[in-house]
Amino acid sequence: MIHLHFSPAYDSNLWCGPVQPGSGQVGERWVGEIGLLDFLEVQLGLKGPDVAPEVRRLAHLNAIKDGEPGFWSRSFEVDPVAASKRLLSVRDRLIDSGWDGKPVAGLSKVADLARLEALFCDESGKSDRLRKVEESLTKTPVPCGLSRITIECDSAEQSFRLRKIFSALRAAGVAIESRDWNSGPAHANAGDLSALPRLHHEAIAPKGDGSVRLVTARDPWESARVAAAFVASLSAEEQANAVIVCPPRNRGILKTAFEARGIPFGGDHAEVSYARPPLQILILALTLAWDPKDPSAALALVTIEGSPVSSRFRSALIGSFEESLVVGGPKWNLALEEALSKALTELNDEEEKKKLEDRAARVKEWFSAPAHSYENGIPAGDVIAIVKRVTRWFQQRYQNEGGASVRGTIEIANLLGNLVQNLKEPRITRERLLSLLVEAVEDGVSSNGVAAQARGPFVVERPEAITAPASTVIWWDFNSSAAHVSHDAFFSRAEIERLFASKIEWPDDAARAVSAGKGFHRPVRMAQSQMVFFHSLLNRSGDPDGVHPLWFELFPEAIRKDWLSAIEVRLTEQDEEATMKFLTSIGAIEVPETPELLSRPRPDWKVAKDSLGLRPAESASSLEKLLGCELAYVLQYPARLRGEDRETLEYTDRTKGLIAHEVLAKVFSEGAPPIPDRAKALAEDLFPEVARDFAPSLFQAALSTERLFLRDRVVRAAESYARLLEKNHLTVGATEVEIKESNHKIEGVSITGVIDHVLKTPTGAQIIVDHKWGKGGYKKSALEEGTSLQLALYSLLIGGGTPPVLAYHMINDRELLVLNQSLKDATEVNGPEVREVLERAGASLRAAKEILFSGVLRARGWDEEGTLPFEAPCRYCEFDRICGKFFEEKKK
Repeated sequence: MIHLHFSPAYDSNLWCGPVQPGSGQVGERWVGEIGLLDFLEVQLGLKGPDVAPEVRRLAHLNAIKDGEPGFWSRSFEVDPVAASKRLLSVRDRLIDSGWDGKPVAGLSKVADLARLEALFCDESGKSDRLRKVEESLTKTPVPCGLSRITIECDSAEQSFRLRKIFSALRAAGVAIESRDWNSGPAHANAGDLSALPRLHHEAIAPKGDGSVRLVTARDPWESARVAAAFVASLSAEEQANAVIVCPPRNRGILKTAFEARGIPFGGDHAEVSYARPPLQILILALTLAWDPKDPSAALALVTIEGSPVSSRFRSALIGSFEESLVVGGPKWNLALEEALSKALTELNDEEEKKKLEDRAARVKEWFSAPAHSYENGIPAGDVIAIVKRVTRWFQQRYQNEGGASVRGTIEIANLLGNLVQNLKEPRITRERLLSLLVEAVEDGVSSNGVAAQARGPFVVERPEAITAPASTVIWWDFNSSAAHVSHDAFFSRAEIERLFASKIEWPDDAARAVSAGKGFHRPVRMAQSQMVFFHSLLNRSGDPDGVHPLWFELFPEAIRKDWLSAIEVRLTEQDEEATMKFLTSIGAIEVPETPELLSRPRPDWKVAKDSLGLRPAESASSLEKLLGCELAYVLQYPARLRGEDRETLEYTDRTKGLIAHEVLAKVFSEGAPPIPDRAKALAEDLFPEVARDFAPSLFQAALSTERLFLRDRVVRAAESYARLLEKNHLTVGATEVEIKESNHKIEGVSITGVIDHVLKTPTGAQIIVDHKWGKGGYKKSALEEGTSLQLALYSLLIGGGTPPVLAYHMINDRELLVLNQSLKDATEVNGPEVREVLERAGASLRAAKEILFSGVLRARGWDEEGTLPFEAPCRYCEFDRICGKFFEEKKK
């Protein structure tokens, strides 16, 4: 005899304990709506072929186009895909509620939908299947062997059709019982949610028992990374007895983070993911149709699994990103040509050479799609051409290796092309393309493999799917789950009353919200050891600085485990009614967002004793950072955090400096410098090429003023610099001198660095010039006070008997600051000699080494002014949000 356990949550994964007791027993099955349908359809002889959801949605879209205008006409004209999707959802809910597809007196909306129903003949949806099963049960005997059904969900989660099916089965002799999993006493060792108010009150992470942890993040990607880091810290046995609640909407993000750390994404089912590499290739190829072309998308397309870029070109193209951010720019194309030339010299076979040239042509095709602006959109024909290119690539892959994910990507690409074609719009805007992608992707692509639960933590979609205690329960992205309750306003209250009068039981959203709320308590009741919440909502103002980023940046590194006691965690929620009611029900309290809370200083930090020290070789920049603030040094170098991402299209002062450096390096190459007029002309010619390589976004219409402003500054700086060199009879000895290791050491550490310019006087003396974008005031003070450590260290890198003269070229001010030396048109700055600066640096470096070894660090920006031999780099530090200095400055 067969015993079915039913809950809508059981269509996805189901946690029944570490070894899943009972789920493999003969005659006992756990099913959701789809599982129940499959079982009953087989028993009743109603099972038909599966129809892809994309086919059904496209058929509905075409039915609307072919039918008469309805109440949806204006919405459909603005966004056909979104309007069709919404109408199909309403139609399915009506069928679920008992609608027979006919007009209802007094309801014009239903009359319009009834006309549409006559054209939409697809009955493969879940609601239609439920209707057929209900009708069949009134004519067919009880399915063979079915003896009992245990309903493990609230009645509000059951549609009208489901309740009718259960009534028919009960009338036929099947035992139907309800079991409320959300009531009853909590597990003896459950996590204690009463810790949440204390967490708010103390504004620190709970220590010791680990019963409840609350981790905030700026976005789901950041939240996923720290969740993966937490799971990685568990032992294999602890992972096997852990369960993760992960909603399907962002499951691919979490899966990607787990895969990056080698953690299995546990389950007894084929995973569904937005982040499967084949699907990513489609998305990346479309992204590269915009101008500027996103360099991160190009880099991902080069390196992703299944990339259309062959291994012979991959390393060369990746290397080109060190010099150029623009795809298809001069340096990018040069890298491809060099890679091809090098590869061809290694081949003797003419046939192989021809194949290699064909591959190079295909690589260029992938990265040379016509570029279109965000404002104007992409011609529909170009979108279809890109989709066809992706389809051709995957058809080749599928022939060679097969795979469900490859086949699924081909289907999605074809659907996307059909959607674009059916819209009959001449151009596709960026927003429209995103909408079409979401529509085409829907629930993602099924992967090829099946992950065994024993190899990692188990993953479920909904908290109701946890039916047995687990040692650790993790609720990832729980806010999006907590606020998911539908508030459908399609029908007014009066219209809903008319529906009920016609025996159409439109679902009660209020009852569904109450039912969904009960499920929030289950994970806590099932947690034996610890309960961890991860959420990715910012505060109500949407300010990214309102949530402190420290936890997510530092938690993964083992070297910083001792810092957890100093981490501040604060619950800040968007002001959504469902979420706020949930928080209130678990005892959470609201923390007022006052400047005092946001700007709380964090000067003292800890690491494990004797775990840190200086590296064998240090750059001038790293030593300058260390002597200014050991915390900033540890974050950037041993911890390898990046305050800025070079592969970005954002236009910043750093971008300006990169462009100016590159132009000056090209204009003033080794030898006699050009005359001022020639330098000006060269800079004007070089600027567009360099700017496209480093900041392609400058060529958008919205940034045209910024581009012209930057070009003017760079050109005038080149002209002024040439005039200064001409008046002082200086030549360029070397440009961009990279010294990877020097025989000169300071406190046993080798010095490395890149010197922008080495100039030579007529007498053979050398001048080291470091180009800086900013204004000259702060560098002038550094020379006067003897804190210009970077220039002093550069003097160690240059050989020769006479110490070189040191100078800063301030590009923005067109000024050359020279230390203790007089030059025409330059500013002489008097300050300590290099020897004195290096002696002070040596003493400070010895003290810094002792601090690193001790493990007791300090954010020097919080020290009183004048107590440091070298100034803390707060004005240009990338980590001032971590120590809280940023909030202090913001408050002022």
